[in-house]
Amino acid sequence: MSLTKVPGYIKIPYLVIVVGLILCGVLTLALQNCRTPSWINSKAKLSLGLSAVAALLFMISQQPYAAMFAFLFLVIKALMLIKWT
Repeated sequence: MSLTKVPGYIKIPYLVIVVGLILCGVLTLALQNCRTPSWINSKAKLSLGLSAVAALLFMISQQPYAAMFAFLFLVIKALMLIKWT
């Protein structure tokens, strides 16, 4: 948390999106044996959506390193989904 000169109203969305991505990953690992159709259909959309929002948020707020990592992970997720379908 070395963003010392950033106001709180900018830090909070950063934390929310990062915690959301972490929770999505933990839920995906915890529910990997779940065969519920709603979970199977929504987990990829949720993960891609959160990654896209994270990349967009970091790009808009001019955080190049965070935006690069978020965009890289978004591309990796998208390529893996294309490969698996």
